[in-house]
Amino acid sequence: MKERFRIVFYAVNGTGTGHVTRLLALAKWMRRYATWLPRGAEFYFLTSSEADQLLFREDFASFKVPSKTIVTNAKLDRTTYLALAKQWVWHTLGLLRPDLFVVDTFPQGSFGELPAALDLAKKRALVARPMLHEFAGRTDVQNAFFGYDLLLVPEAKGDASLHLPKGMDSRTRYYGPVAHREAFELLSREDARRVLGIETDRQVVYVSAGGGGDPTASDQLLGLVRSLRSVDRFHIVAGAGPLFRGSWERSAHVTFIHHEPVASLVRAFDVAVSAAGYNTTVELGQGGVPTVFLPQRKVADDQHARAERAAKKGGVRVLSMPVSTEMLVANIDELLKGGPVRSVEKNHARELAADLMRLIYPFAEVEAAEEMIDDAFLSLGLETSFAADVLADLVRTLGIQKTGFAAFEGVVRAARQAGIPSDVALRVARSTEVSFSLAPDRLRVFREVVESFADYSDWTSAATIVDSISIRAMNEPERFSEGIAQLLRECSGRSLVEIAAIAHKGELS
Repeated sequence: MKERFRIVFYAVNGTGTGHVTRLLALAKWMRRYATWLPRGAEFYFLTSSEADQLLFREDFASFKVPSKTIVTNAKLDRTTYLALAKQWVWHTLGLLRPDLFVVDTFPQGSFGELPAALDLAKKRALVARPMLHEFAGRTDVQNAFFGYDLLLVPEAKGDASLHLPKGMDSRTRYYGPVAHREAFELLSREDARRVLGIETDRQVVYVSAGGGGDPTASDQLLGLVRSLRSVDRFHIVAGAGPLFRGSWERSAHVTFIHHEPVASLVRAFDVAVSAAGYNTTVELGQGGVPTVFLPQRKVADDQHARAERAAKKGGVRVLSMPVSTEMLVANIDELLKGGPVRSVEKNHARELAADLMRLIYPFAEVEAAEEMIDDAFLSLGLETSFAADVLADLVRTLGIQKTGFAAFEGVVRAARQAGIPSDVALRVARSTEVSFSLAPDRLRVFREVVESFADYSDWTSAATIVDSISIRAMNEPERFSEGIAQLLRECSGRSLVEIAAIAHKGELS
């Protein structure tokens, strides 16, 4: 087996969760594609975000350094911290020696340490979110762009401008918005409200001040909640964000959410009032939620320009803080009259992910992965709870081609309904691979095995029986299926453990 490629993501940022969330969206797609590639990949995150539980939730390994926020609050010596953080990045990259290093937004790194470390990676890519020109125009930032093989802009060309040095055009590609979830992963209005525990005829207003790490986020969020909860027809959902550390004010018509992934719940909301961070803007646009944006001032991110771009597509109002309750409610009511406006029609995360994979994998292999790992594939996994790597192994083992995927879907659904665990499903599929050279025979026998043992609950013993019979049914599908049926008839009334022992000894009439 070939050694896997090593891919490292750099999400070392300041007060929000944007870098982690955006890179996580790409990493999920890259991991999906890697399940289909002959040479797999392992993924690591380097982060300073106090929201690293987002990575844990999605089963990504991460190394963490304290954030600048906690260093300030804990009154740690800043000079010592900066020296430690730089050494931590250099030594970690020196040990991991990534085949691909993916950085979000800041080409020079959060501590200015990356130009001296990029040579430790074979390929380097920057997810180039547009920044304020006064920040992007700094000499250290401009010079750092040249250290990257590819710049991937998560905006459509013309929607936002990048302040790049001359000579970078050939390395720069524009796509479109990158979201954490695909449209088919968004819960319906009813399911999302059930998850949130909301049973009301009131209009549901989502309120957010970003990830919660901004110094003003707690006061802004709580102020908005106090303003809007006085309106009897509103139920407020306060998206506190994983970095929020304020006190929650509980009441009958206010729901606080802290660690829940809001991206999949947006259809629960009739309207939103929110800061205009990148990920929040995309998620609300993807869910068609009309929104009043209250842009925050950031060091590098131009939230006001982003909110104004969203307003041009409809379903958005842009206001400035502080704002009166009357003004806020008036704008909310105007938006509610217009109804949902889906301003983000497509999630481009898979396109960025595929181009990142092409930096280290052969083009043809990546194209094959793109063809197989599509919405139908992922929807099947979501419906059946089979992980992408399990489904990919089943497809390969059973010899399924794209044209035969619909038949495969039906068999997998039946298998899951019968309660077959993923490891047993793979074991049964591998038994058919040993016995039959033709893919249609493998799929048919796999289906017949599921049907034969559907009324039993002991799938481990069922797999042992299949293993035993497959050895004696080489390239004879009828004998395979008949052998299982005969054995179950002859052993009627016995447990599958006993039947498995009989099959193993070959005691068939």
